[in-house]
Amino acid sequence: MDLATAELQKELDNDISKPDLYLGDYLDYWLKLYTKSNTSPNTYRAYEQIIRVNLKPGLGTY
Repeated sequence: MDLATAELQKELDNDISKPDLYLGDYLDYWLKLYTKSNTSPNTYRAYEQIIRVNLKPGLGTY
């Protein structure tokens, strides 16, 4: 397991029991901790745009 994945898992273990952790929050978390360090800058920008433009507006507050 690489460092970014270990950090993400540690954070999720701490936050998963919180009732206010929404899918949109998880996506932001994943984007910041995993994709930023494990993908190319272009891939990161593409993922960020997909999450911001397509996924999060459809999720609402979920």
